[in-house]
Amino acid sequence: MESGIGRKLLDIKYEVPGLYPSQTVAHVERVMSRYPDTEPTEALRVGRKVLTSLKTFTIDSPGSKDLDDALSVEGIEDGYRVGVHIADVAAFVQKRDPVDVEAQQRMTTFYSGVRSPHHMIPEPFSQNLCSLLPGKCRLCISLSFNMTKDGNVVGQPSIEKTVIRSSRRFTYSEVQGIINKTSRESDQGVQEDIDILFRLATLMRKKRLGNSMYALKVELDDEPDKDDLSKTLEAHYLVEEFMILANKTVAEILVKKFPDLVPLRCQNPPPDGELQSWLERWGEIVYLVFCLQDQHILNYKMPSIESINGNASQLLIPVQKKVFQILHSKPSLKASKCMKTDGLHPLQYLACQEWLQMQECADYRCSGSLKNSCTEGKHFRFEMCQYTHFTSPIRRYADLIVHRLLHCLIDGKAAAYTQKEVEELCVRINTVTQRAKAYQKNCKSLAFAEKLKQKSSMFYCFISNVTERSVNFCTPALNFMHHSPRELHFNLLDISSKPTLKQDTQTKQDIVTLEWRKRLYEFGDSSTVARHISRFDPNQHVVYVLYEHWVHALQSALRENAGGIFETFRNIPPMLYRLPSSYDTVEDVSMETNDSRMKEPHSRFSTTFVYGQVIKIQMMATVQKGILVPCIQLYDMTRNVKCCLQHVEDPIKCLCYYSTKPTFERYPDVKQYKYRWLSLVMMEAATSAIRNEGCFTICNLPVTFSGITGQFRLQTAFCFECNIEISGGGAYGLVDESEEAGENESQEESDSTSHDWLCIRHTEPEKQDSLTPSSIWVTHGQIKKVKKIRQQDEVSVHFEICDLSTVPNVDKEENCTLEFLIKSDVDRRTEIYLKSLNKASDLAKKIALNRKIPNLDKDHQDLAQRLIDKEELNVGTLPKNNKKQTEAITKALKSRFSLIQGPPGTGKSYTGIKLLYLFNKINKLWEKEGNPRKQVLFCGPSNKSVDQIARWMIDRLEEHCPNIVRMYGRSIEAVDFPIPGKTFLSKRSMRDSKAAEDLTDISLHHLIRKKRKPYAEEINAFEKRFKLPDYIPDHKEVQKYIHLLRVATVEELRKHDVILCTTAVASNAKLLEGTDIYQIIIDEAAMCTEPQCLVPIIANKVEQVVLIGDHKQLQPIIMCKEAAELGLEKSLFERYSLSQYRDRNNIQYTLLEIQYRMHPQICYFPSKEFYDNKLITAQVKNWREGYWRESYNGQPDQWISRPLKMWPHENFPHVFCHIVGQEEVLTVSTEEGNEYSRSNMEEVKQVVKVFSHMVISEKVKSNRISVISQYSAQCHKLREELSLQGMESGEWDYVIFSTVRSLPEFMIEKNPTLGWCKHNLGFISDHHQINVALTRAKKGIVIVGNRNLLQCDEVCKRLINLYKQRGCVKTAEEFPPTERIF
Repeated sequence: MESGIGRKLLDIKYEVPGLYPSQTVAHVERVMSRYPDTEPTEALRVGRKVLTSLKTFTIDSPGSKDLDDALSVEGIEDGYRVGVHIADVAAFVQKRDPVDVEAQQRMTTFYSGVRSPHHMIPEPFSQNLCSLLPGKCRLCISLSFNMTKDGNVVGQPSIEKTVIRSSRRFTYSEVQGIINKTSRESDQGVQEDIDILFRLATLMRKKRLGNSMYALKVELDDEPDKDDLSKTLEAHYLVEEFMILANKTVAEILVKKFPDLVPLRCQNPPPDGELQSWLERWGEIVYLVFCLQDQHILNYKMPSIESINGNASQLLIPVQKKVFQILHSKPSLKASKCMKTDGLHPLQYLACQEWLQMQECADYRCSGSLKNSCTEGKHFRFEMCQYTHFTSPIRRYADLIVHRLLHCLIDGKAAAYTQKEVEELCVRINTVTQRAKAYQKNCKSLAFAEKLKQKSSMFYCFISNVTERSVNFCTPALNFMHHSPRELHFNLLDISSKPTLKQDTQTKQDIVTLEWRKRLYEFGDSSTVARHISRFDPNQHVVYVLYEHWVHALQSALRENAGGIFETFRNIPPMLYRLPSSYDTVEDVSMETNDSRMKEPHSRFSTTFVYGQVIKIQMMATVQKGILVPCIQLYDMTRNVKCCLQHVEDPIKCLCYYSTKPTFERYPDVKQYKYRWLSLVMMEAATSAIRNEGCFTICNLPVTFSGITGQFRLQTAFCFECNIEISGGGAYGLVDESEEAGENESQEESDSTSHDWLCIRHTEPEKQDSLTPSSIWVTHGQIKKVKKIRQQDEVSVHFEICDLSTVPNVDKEENCTLEFLIKSDVDRRTEIYLKSLNKASDLAKKIALNRKIPNLDKDHQDLAQRLIDKEELNVGTLPKNNKKQTEAITKALKSRFSLIQGPPGTGKSYTGIKLLYLFNKINKLWEKEGNPRKQVLFCGPSNKSVDQIARWMIDRLEEHCPNIVRMYGRSIEAVDFPIPGKTFLSKRSMRDSKAAEDLTDISLHHLIRKKRKPYAEEINAFEKRFKLPDYIPDHKEVQKYIHLLRVATVEELRKHDVILCTTAVASNAKLLEGTDIYQIIIDEAAMCTEPQCLVPIIANKVEQVVLIGDHKQLQPIIMCKEAAELGLEKSLFERYSLSQYRDRNNIQYTLLEIQYRMHPQICYFPSKEFYDNKLITAQVKNWREGYWRESYNGQPDQWISRPLKMWPHENFPHVFCHIVGQEEVLTVSTEEGNEYSRSNMEEVKQVVKVFSHMVISEKVKSNRISVISQYSAQCHKLREELSLQGMESGEWDYVIFSTVRSLPEFMIEKNPTLGWCKHNLGFISDHHQINVALTRAKKGIVIVGNRNLLQCDEVCKRLINLYKQRGCVKTAEEFPPTERIF
């Protein structure tokens, strides 16, 4: 179905003609009615030479019906008379008749190469009346050449109107069989004719091309050619040589008669400069390119390989290992063919490709428009002064023009065309011809893609260019394609650091190095030993031979001396010659170590790419713009290391499915809610999984397949050694975090499970004597069931192939490589609890569906009112509540579900702390009245924000602080207390994730280890033993340790009143077991996705929910763009803040309006733009510029106002500094930032300039200045320049904001579209991000950016206009000033 739609789209794209107009059809029917037996009448034969007794025959591809050329040969004195007979279409298609008018519109026959062509001439003519069918009399224009036996034309060729009757229709394969003597014809005369014509064609070709005539194409099994050119080469060039001779002869004859009217086929030579550069770049390699032997380049004939002295060069020539095996194994015809096939040899092929890319496209030109038809009309590739097309009038309109001119010549009439007509026709023919060629290539590409869809194919490819972003490659397998996927992007290879590009000091070639850090295991025994960093041999697919040896072998190949080739190579060891780049390299890696008891936590390896290097790329098919096209599926580095680009590039298509259903404001029932949200959660989980550094690969694992299902088993000990947890969880090899129970545990797909995905790969057996590498069968599946079998101490894993993945055509056990694509704990728990929403509390379901929330029970309302009446809403040393804060706290205490929107500086964090204190006080009163003890859970999206709340509770509440505990996730706990054999995340993921050192006294994982804690002594004993140098990890002992940690954690949690953790940890099984939560406060709720907000509510079965946040600031970070657009980026907080059902559904909402952070003039724009002018600035010292004057006793006495001198106006502490810089883009995700993160060095320099001025000239302390940017790459460069720490959002006196994005003014659209703005402005077009940046500063802000570009965004335009009105827009030269402005 896809291919049928694809062809229709190609027909439309390339304007392929369809049905013929009715007047054309009617005309054809009238003409055909005159010839009932489809043979020309006697009237048409008048004036023609009858050659029906002459033995003529056609040679065409199988299935061809438009046979427009035939050959004949007769013996004459001292040679032969060769006849080239071309169908006389002009005899039936008159100028300007309906068929001609339509043919002019079509200009050529459109060949798809895989289905019936779209003919220029209607089929009754092209396939019948004009086609040289065997046994039928046909009108022709015949050229006769008298030729000597050595292939020279003597005398003047004759050109006549004739009538012939073809005696036989041959295919190329049949003629090739006759040439090869592998088949014989019953008509001995015809066989002799073919032998003579072949001999003459060979002599002609040798004179025309020299030794380059022996050059061969790579034979490919997958190329969609019905008649493989490589297998019928001689038959093809038999026909080709006589057609070229006929075209050349006709051109010369017509130019003499009609010098201004001939449509010549011309090709300009490449520019001399390019040719010279090419010759210099390739040097001696050029002489080894078979297809260039004896060719003329820059008026210089290339020397033949026969005359080259190879001893003069010390070059090493790379030879593919598979080719070398053929060359040095035994004498064979295949060895000779390999030597003549440039496409098999990296350097020769690349040199040849560059040569072809320099060639100008041939086109048609009217001879009258050329000053000198012999120079300007020259055909460079054929090396002919005058050349035209005459031999295919059925399928090319240019040939039909030539035929009409020949009619005029033979009949002695005036020319049928004027010069202007020919010139205009040439222009149109060129346009349509290019379109037809592109159409044919794309159709072949589609046919190739159809084969790849059935079965992927691996190819050896040669690198043709390297950059920091990607490598380009080429391969003969893709030569026939119009646009081919020839770029391997590094961002799809999951590398661990930024690619390094350097230049080789000797060769001056660019070399790019990539590094990986992978969990890579070998199932069973392995002899591979991992090193600290292993470097793969970039030359692993080739051996090197001396230039002189290659020259000798080429000379033997020219003489068809297979024995000579064998003698040249048989005594050369494959590894005799090695390049320095191969020194100190390995062939493969795994995570085995010399100590077989344990595996290394990660395998680190690298590889390099350089021009001419051979790599293995596997191609598959995918749909782009409705058309099936080939694309890269897999990069094969080594036996163990392979990168599947398919699931990295489109994880959703491979692992789950694309949803098109957006989220709602309100839902009718739980089923509809789950239906909408689970698909988005799965899309996000799939996108995140392919970037999860916990993913791992097991090589050589036996897998049993049965249809779309399969299974495999892993030893529990192996899982422990490799730190493998199938589908996450705590126990090695098992998913569940709960305690083991029963002999055999099983986890099937249900509401309580969330299983990981698999990329399954199996290398097919080597093909005998094949020069192409083995393909790798690739599919993707999802684990469906995990079962622990205690008797065998194994884990049995069952999986199912994903919907759109390839189903294996096997029903047995195969050794496979399995890449486990691990979901994050957050995504896993989100999925599990969303699935169980129907079992959740009534409150959780009503919140999810946006239904009316029931009132808080009377007892809790009374307790809350008691605190309100006692005026206990102000706590400790925290600032007293303003009116809105009091309102927010009151509503939260007395309702089940409330929202507090806290714009920047409005004290929402303090409000949250006060609520924590008050909720705890209510719980204490509740318990005192004889009720079960309850706890409060406080969570937020990040560890940093939760840590800050914990600090403030300790510092500000002092003796009023509740009994709090800070719980971290297991990966952070493992940083402080590593578990033997368990590795969680790499440096890249954990760069800012560690437990706060100043919170150890309340950190749960530290508390359970403190003296006098019930399990501390036992835990510490385990850990002391783990640290012993001779300790051998034992998975049963480690399991006991993990179980002990669990028991201690659960028991410790029960002792605390308030638990602080992230939303991800809030559904941890240990927390759920050890707590009884009544109230939950979710801070920064607008930064959490709706499912992440709901999960703690569902999991803890809470009775009171408070969401604190600001949906006008940062939104949730979503990896999957499609899921974000469908609603995943809209938080639960935002949904309810904007909901029209909020009030009627008993949802309490409060906006905090008084801000204490920002200078009123900094606050002015955000308040107006984002908060409807509702923000009111309190009169406090926070935002005032100046200092406290100290009294005689050293205590602050009086506030002295002192604005910075650099402000253009003392009342407006802000500046926009205009600078036009240049963006730099990260090509891959690294420690510097994510892929496509940007930096701008001009802005970095300007920021440093402003920063230095503020510190040195304005005497501002450096720790009171924050330099911020929304791009991680820019922050990295700023850190390097300023040696600053913690460049993330926070509250500082002064902020310098680098916007990064920049374009030259001429590239900036005057009327930009939304899409253009998103592409060129990036984060700047996200108004939430702009709001965050503008509201960080207390006392002053400096914005550095390109004013011209930023004004394309409406919000930024209004901001810049405001600054401009205030005189606060300056250039980089004007700011900072050298002296005080005001």
